[in-house]
Amino acid sequence: MRSRHFITAATALLALAIGAFAAGVAGGFDDVVRLDVLGGSGRAVSTALTSTAGALLLLRWRLVGDAQAGWVGAALLTFAVVALGLGEALGRLLLAPEAAAVLAWFRPAGVAATLLLLTLGLLSPEVDARLRGLRLAAVSVLLVAALVALLPLAPAVAGLLAAASDVPGAALPDQPILVALAWTVLASVYALRGVRQRRTLFAWVGLALLALALSELLRLASATEADPSGWLLGSTLLQIAAGAIALAGALSELRRAWLAQSRRLLDAEVSRQAEAARVRAQQAESAERAHEARNALQAIEGATLALERHREHLAAADREQLATAVTGEIARLQRLVAAERAADGLTSVDLVALAEAQAALARSRGAACLVESHGEVAARARSAEVAEILQNLLANAERHAPGQAVIRVAAGDEGWAEVRVDDRGPGVAPEEREAIFERGVHDGTDPGSSGLGLYVARRLTRDLGGDLGVEDRPGGGASFWLRLPAEEAAGEGAPPGPPPRAAAS
Repeated sequence: MRSRHFITAATALLALAIGAFAAGVAGGFDDVVRLDVLGGSGRAVSTALTSTAGALLLLRWRLVGDAQAGWVGAALLTFAVVALGLGEALGRLLLAPEAAAVLAWFRPAGVAATLLLLTLGLLSPEVDARLRGLRLAAVSVLLVAALVALLPLAPAVAGLLAAASDVPGAALPDQPILVALAWTVLASVYALRGVRQRRTLFAWVGLALLALALSELLRLASATEADPSGWLLGSTLLQIAAGAIALAGALSELRRAWLAQSRRLLDAEVSRQAEAARVRAQQAESAERAHEARNALQAIEGATLALERHREHLAAADREQLATAVTGEIARLQRLVAAERAADGLTSVDLVALAEAQAALARSRGAACLVESHGEVAARARSAEVAEILQNLLANAERHAPGQAVIRVAAGDEGWAEVRVDDRGPGVAPEEREAIFERGVHDGTDPGSSGLGLYVARRLTRDLGGDLGVEDRPGGGASFWLRLPAEEAAGEGAPPGPPPRAAAS
């Protein structure tokens, strides 16, 4: 609840009430014509303010399903249109006494209907799925019609709702105290529920009903005074204040509805974007897994064909390397299916043996590949991921630089192990050496390329704590370098520094 605005309105109402009572006590408004015009203008302003407030509350009900706002809006519209519009303004404008007398009954009927609709607003749940516009309109119209028909038959009851001056020609007892009491009781109930339940609508309505109660008290006082002009003027001003407070409350409720709707839309948009990002991440992961699976299947297919067709012509070392490579690729496929990559821990990986196995797989596909090394070189990594990195680098060399690729394995500086895949292709231009590692980037020469190979290779390398890049090979071609933490450095407990960018050998 915006308590600052509410307190300001309550203070203004108190000041206006004091001024109205002072005007009633002072009296002395001798210009009857001017006073009547002022009263008519005040009723018109009050009717406009109250009907606008009712319409805005009905709009809130239609927007957010606030059933209590719907009943209160119907009550305010009924009071403005029936009690103030038909019962007072139109009845005073009609020249025919008979028509004016009939319409005058609309004021007590409108007041009684308003009180009943406000009571329904208190009894209604905040959300009522059964409430429809037709039902709301039917209840309001039937209440007014029934009261207009029944009140002339029960003048004692009508006398509690309206003064004799409100219904010219009607024999009413001069005791319209019930209206003031009813406004006061409803004002208290609405205000208390508004404060206790932090319901802004009820607090504003309670304040507006208090203004109407004070207005009715001044109307009562005017009937007992020889000079009623000041009391009537004060009553009119308080009636205008009631309409203004009701309008302020309706605008506050609409603002709350707009802010709540904006928050819901923002939350929905954030959720939509988060879901879209999650879907994109899943699609990207699925594409990468599919790429890895294709590579593994192609490697297995090439190795098994080579073993099947050329087994007797292969050296024992080549057969062993192919068998080891196939076993590794099958294990990688199993991990892909089970999505266990993230759960695998780092182990000591023999880079020379792994390079030999991948070179054997490349040769089984008909590619020329040679491994050069000087002694054993081990890295702290995951064997399946290093195999995939090398496989992607060799596939890139086969695609863009047909001819013999050379895998060089060596112990690097500062605790790093280095693997290079050199080719004699066209090389990579300096301005493209970062772009080729981005997702989906390829040169367009191979329609079947997904642009994932080098992207996945670098991502896997950095996940292992290393790095992957490319530079010129002396004499022409490209040299893709892969650097991983060496097993010795990893065993010492302190990670090595950033991977050095060694010159190609």
